[in-house]
Formats: sequence, structure tokens, C-alpha cells
Amino acid sequence: MNYPLSCATFLAAKSATAAWLQFAFCRPRFALVVILAFVSSPGFCTSHGATIEYITTGNQNLNLSSNWSGGTLPGSNDIALWDAGSPSGTALLGAPTTWLGLKFGSVATGNPAGPVTLGADGNTLTLGTGGIDMSAATQSLTIEANLTIAPGGQTWNVGSSQTLTLASTGTFTRSAGSTLVIAGGSGVLATSMINFAVNTNGIVGPWAIISTPGAAANSSFGGYVYATNIGDIVPYTSATPETAFGWPTGNAATVNYDVSGVQGGLGVSRTANVVRYTGTTGFKTGASRTPPL
Repeated sequence: MNYPLSCATFLAAKSATAAWLQFAFCRPRFALVVILAFVSSPGFCTSHGATIEYITTGNQNLNLSSNWSGGTLPGSNDIALWDAGSPSGTALLGAPTTWLGLKFGSVATGNPAGPVTLGADGNTLTLGTGGIDMSAATQSLTIEANLTIAPGGQTWNVGSSQTLTLASTGTFTRSAGSTLVIAGGSGVLATSMINFAVNTNGIVGPWAIISTPGAAANSSFGGYVYATNIGDIVPYTSATPETAFGWPTGNAATVNYDVSGVQGGLGVSRTANVVRYTGTTGFKTGASRTPPL
């Protein structure tokens, strides 16, 4: 198993029956915290009220109930759907908008005829744990509006050869307690996000993870890698390699580490920005317990 360690509570598992252990590496003192999660691939379990299709041939404002199937506006418990029955082109929020998630493209009901843009009109789209699902997309999506990710874990799954773009016209905001997995279809990460969070010590933050199944990334095969912003959001591959949790105690708390092995005990307090464990199953001995890595 290869996954990042951080002070953020980040939970991930490959299947509903698999349990992954998440550890927190906190600075300035080392605290080992074990969180047990049973969640569904690729990111987090979500429940929602309805999937509501965007349909209109006239005014494309998203705050008009007449533009949605059943005459019902999607809300914070609903998934907003763009499929073959949805128009391409630009749509405006028209008002502050909160959805559980956004689904763009469907295996069952198809895709819009062309690319779609959620235009900038000064309003903010807030997305919950449903995230953005473009796994079946055959068109690209651009978000020019302000975008906020709500507390909790969410996944942005972008299909192969398609692009999700956050334009410079909008402002991206991360709510406290939110985490994000950016997943690429068929091992291809096709996500271009210009107006995104800036890097701190080389990475976007311990809350932003890229899943690259089938593509090795800094000793991680099919695993989770920290995200770095170089204009596009790409896997971070510049961590300092360590064979155990024994880097010098005087090292700064700005360094990112990839640790491939374990040792008998921590010994002394050590500092780091983030730590990702890339080795096989092992044990790290704590003061009163020995949790498996």
C-alpha cells in the first residue's frame, strides 16, 4: 500500500470490504494516529436525494426550476446531471448554488453535443461530497464561476482525454475539513486547473490527492500521491526519499518525505511537512502500542 500521511484526516480504500489505515504526521511533534475506514472506490461513500437533469432550450440560468427535469432545482442533497438531453455552451448560476455533486456525461443517457461552461456571473457554486463525476464524459467542462468545495471528502473523476478547467475568472475556495481526490480515467489524469490553490512547500496541501491507477508515480503504483500545481494539477514527485522514519531531527518542517521502510522505534521527535509511506506492510512502535503501517 502506498498512500500519503498527513495531519488532515484523509480516508481512502479500494473496496467496501478493504480497510486502509490512515496515519497523521503532525508537526512540530510526531503523533501517530490510526483511523480505520470502510469506504468505496475511488474515494468516499456518499448518499444523495436525486439526480436531476439539466434541460432547457431557452434561458440557460441554472437557478430557474423550469430548466431542470421535473421542474425541480437540484439542492445540497442532489446531483446535477448534464447528459444528451442537456444543452452545450454557457450556463450561468444566476444565484448562489449548492449541489451535492455534479455529474457530467452518463453511460446510460449520453453527453451534451459540445463542451459546457459554467459562466462567471459573480455567484458561487458549492459542491459537497458528490464531487465532480466526468468518468463517462465525451466533452470537456469549464468552470468560470466561483467554486467552493464543502467540508468532507470528495472526488473529481475526469475521464480519459477530457479536461476539467477552472478558469481565472472564478475564485476557488476550500472549506475547512474538506479533502479532494483527483482521479484520472484509464490511468490518464486530464485535469487542467489554472485558478486553483497555490503550492505550499511544493504541494497544494495534504488535503489534495491525485489518484493515478496504473501509472507509477514516485514509488506509488495505482496509489495516492500528493498534488502539486504547475498550472495543471499533477502528481508530486519531488519528495525526499528515506528508508525509515529516521531523518535528522534538525530538518525543517518544510520537507516532504517518502518513507519506504520502518524501524524499531521513533527514538526522538522529528519534524516534516508531509510524509508518504511507500513500503510494504510493517510496524512502527509507539509509546504504548504498535499499530501496523
